[in-house]
Amino acid sequence: MKKKLLILLVLLLAATAVWADSSKYSKYYFSMGLNLSKSDHVFHNESAFDDIGLGGDPNKTSGIAVGAEMRLNLGYFRLNITGDFSVLAPQLLYFNGMSDIGIAFDIKNVVGIGLGLGPNMTFLFPSDGSTPYYITDDDTAPDHASVFYAWVHSPVNYSIKLDAIIGPVMRVGLSYTFPTQFNLEKFELEKLNPFIKGNFDKGKISFFVLMRMF
Repeated sequence: MKKKLLILLVLLLAATAVWADSSKYSKYYFSMGLNLSKSDHVFHNESAFDDIGLGGDPNKTSGIAVGAEMRLNLGYFRLNITGDFSVLAPQLLYFNGMSDIGIAFDIKNVVGIGLGLGPNMTFLFPSDGSTPYYITDDDTAPDHASVFYAWVHSPVNYSIKLDAIIGPVMRVGLSYTFPTQFNLEKFELEKLNPFIKGNFDKGKISFFVLMRMF
């Protein structure tokens, strides 16, 4: 069922390209806003988590993750950066962020739809202000790493966004992001296939509000 939904979304994006309005609203803009999503991280390897000595329950994040979103539109091309935080333990902050590049179209100044692709990075921030830890997967203990290292080694996610256009300045909408097994370090292109079993089902929905800055 979800695979059919993904095919439908791709077809909708293609149809949007045909019917997209040239629009009186600018297609070149930078916007910022808030992003809300359900915090549902699960870190299965408890012994790997314990190795860094931070305590807490590695299998729990709860409630709503509050984050920020930035978007740069260049005609039909879009660069999007999203990040959110949630509490994994009293002394530990969990951060998940994604930077993606893709295509986007508006329909008659009412609805926008976009499809993006980019690395999804996860860090753990200790409350004592020490160097954050990077999470690669559930089988590897978190370790210190640069943002560039994380960007290259993190799994690439797909992002599907649906905007409601509230005038020339404001947009509200929903996004659905889901992972692949591809990363830039190994560059195994066959793993970019969104229909590999389990990829689409592991996605998450988030709500965003964006305001155009310029």
